[in-house]
Amino acid sequence: MLRKIDKNKWFVFISGIVFFLLGLCTLVLFLPSYLKKETRGIEAVQFMANHGMSENREEWEEILEKTNYGRNIDNVDYLNYVLYTVNKHSSAFKFEYNKPRKTEIVPTKRQEGHFTVITIPSIYTENTQFVKKYVHSLSEFIKNAKQNIVLDLTTNSGGSREPMIMGIRSLIPDGIIFNEIDNRGNTFPLVLKTTS
Repeated sequence: MLRKIDKNKWFVFISGIVFFLLGLCTLVLFLPSYLKKETRGIEAVQFMANHGMSENREEWEEILEKTNYGRNIDNVDYLNYVLYTVNKHSSAFKFEYNKPRKTEIVPTKRQEGHFTVITIPSIYTENTQFVKKYVHSLSEFIKNAKQNIVLDLTTNSGGSREPMIMGIRSLIPDGIIFNEIDNRGNTFPLVLKTTS
């Protein structure tokens, strides 16, 4: 009787070691490839599915199926393509902790019939000289426009909002521009006020 119990203990012990080693081998083989994947794509696509605005609902449904609701997205470029396809104002980029994103493109102006079209590009920079140039270009285009003004934000993916707001300041009345909302539902108004 004593021998049977010992054999069962050894069997359980050896089975446990075998399962542990199999699990460890699985981790060693598959975890590195999983960690290389840009797993945030799932979150981004699901957030867009719940809260985003798609320009073409049928196309969005196809993308959701094709990407398995973001699970098949394995790099930032593909995520960016998916987001941009759904909504031209959405984008994704690879964030590197040691390297801040940098986009320095000056606003441009063109005439389209009776309209002065001013393109307001994204701005991601800490270069104060460029920020001054950006704000000055934008405000001068608005000041010197001889036609109705159209602000073109089609290629704008965001960035520093202050230079954009200051550049179009002459078009915005004093008061609350918008409210920021934190994850607890608290609102923080951004107020524009003329100072003398």
